[in-house]
Amino acid sequence: MMDNNETIKIKDIISSRNKKTNCFSFFNEICDWIEDSKADFYLINTCVFVFYKANKFYKFYYYVDNLEDIIFAKDLLREYSLSNKVVLEFTTKNDKGLSQISNTLLEIGFEIYSELVRLIQGKIIFKEDKEDKEQYELATLDNKDQLLDIMHKEFDILKDDIPTEEELLKLISNKSIVIKTLDNQIILIQIYEYLKGALYSRMTWIKKEYRKPKYTIDIHKSIDSYLQDLNIENFKNFKSYGWIDKSNRNLKVNLKMGAVLDGITCTIFLYKNN
Repeated sequence: MMDNNETIKIKDIISSRNKKTNCFSFFNEICDWIEDSKADFYLINTCVFVFYKANKFYKFYYYVDNLEDIIFAKDLLREYSLSNKVVLEFTTKNDKGLSQISNTLLEIGFEIYSELVRLIQGKIIFKEDKEDKEQYELATLDNKDQLLDIMHKEFDILKDDIPTEEELLKLISNKSIVIKTLDNQIILIQIYEYLKGALYSRMTWIKKEYRKPKYTIDIHKSIDSYLQDLNIENFKNFKSYGWIDKSNRNLKVNLKMGAVLDGITCTIFLYKNN
């Protein structure tokens, strides 16, 4: 439990933006983490280390003068890893700093778990004929349990940004989840979030037996109809982005369809030294 003086020091360090960090949340959001006990904060020497309580695991954030100073958290990492998995995300452009931090993290017990690349989707072209638009379904509260069940079976909780139940309810309320159902079974999940002037494709899933042209053509048409109905200003020239694992075979498919890599990568490290 932090005392008031320690909390003030931690907030001062975070707000100064003088440290090297892998946390890109807004300062007000981080203050909410402190006030609502959404994360555990530690001040060691002049470093701040954060264990954010994510979806059944911890995200580890650092604020340090030098990347080598992450070693000061080695005892904390060992302690937290006894109860839950701990991951560190390092996001960079054109691999800047990746080699340096990789060496540091590997020395204290991390290993590379996944390497994600960011894709900027190609320009979306809409047909003017509204009668040709494919209808789409929005997820409702009735779909909640089935959605969570599919997400936890089909995705990796450490890298795929699976929503918590609380987040899922907000996404449903915000009409951010497009689905397709056949025989009362969900065969498509597409989550879009419009954040800070950008459209983020958070999750895309099509049930395996429906990943065929006779189904996917209608599925893509319905998603286009949904995007068009968002009424985002200048949407015809708007581009969305999303993350994909470098080893995912769909990466080449997306590139062939006009998506481009923008040089931003996210390497996920998993702490293994128990």
